[in-house]
Amino acid sequence: PTQEELNGLLTAAIRCGGTGVHGHQRWEDVASKLMLSVSFEPLRRRVRYVAARVVWVLKQQKETVSEWMSALAGGPASRLYSPLFSQHMEILRTYPIVRDLVFSAYDRAAAAIGEQVLKNLEGTLVAACINPDIMLRPSTEPDLDPTKVAPPAPAPPAPGTKAGAATPSSRASTEQRRRVTCEMKRRSGKSGGLPLELQDRVFEPAEAQKTMPHVEAKLCRAFAVLAHVLANQAFAFADTSLACLCHRRVDEAMTTIEFSPEQSRALAQRHEELEATAKHVEQRLLGVKKCISALRSELRNQGGLGGAVVPRA
Repeated sequence: PTQEELNGLLTAAIRCGGTGVHGHQRWEDVASKLMLSVSFEPLRRRVRYVAARVVWVLKQQKETVSEWMSALAGGPASRLYSPLFSQHMEILRTYPIVRDLVFSAYDRAAAAIGEQVLKNLEGTLVAACINPDIMLRPSTEPDLDPTKVAPPAPAPPAPGTKAGAATPSSRASTEQRRRVTCEMKRRSGKSGGLPLELQDRVFEPAEAQKTMPHVEAKLCRAFAVLAHVLANQAFAFADTSLACLCHRRVDEAMTTIEFSPEQSRALAQRHEELEATAKHVEQRLLGVKKCISALRSELRNQGGLGGAVVPRA
């Protein structure tokens, strides 16, 4: 958040306090409202910028692919790929309508990828701003040390040993129970953003001046954690967007290609012109055939050309 927004936290906290549907507002509720009002818009602008950049990069790929397809026509790499690439590129260059349809379908597929990335990132942003305590809770600590092996199966007690003596398997089981108990306490406890004297306490406007530094520290920490989470997710989604575009989105976009109203009217007009030309040619051909038939019959009647045979048309 900007310094101006941080300076206005006291006024914003007093506005967010008061009595709600479920009774008096607590400091945790006020902190959550401040997180939503202060941090949501700056992070949302950054998320939208990331989605727009993803769409822009994907749209630029069609020019790169077109240049690559053009280079396959005459070169040593032409034998490594299908000859349809160069043929399709020639069609795109020859017919502007086909080029516009294919490129428009590709742009729509890239825009759909950007919308999906934006939807995923905004979902994480809204959830974290509504309840920052969940985001700030400590995570579990899994044991990723490969040197530690699982304890062996318990062996039957040797003769002469006491039944209640501790075995390695029992000690390992006790350690596992203790670790699980500690993890449950850490995960179910408070996030630690607010001091103990403010946790589960009703908001009082008279005490806001003294307690706002603690709330500001919690908001800054939550903002940093959320920005880090969104940056990681944005990198992951941007990395997989190209694969998703190539595997599914492009095929779906190409199968739904349709002419625009202007293109449909232009094609209909061109079709009418060609039909009129074809009818005119058929009429002229019919007239030529009638003339040939008349000439042939006249030559037969006169027995001309010394018995020569008139070729058929």
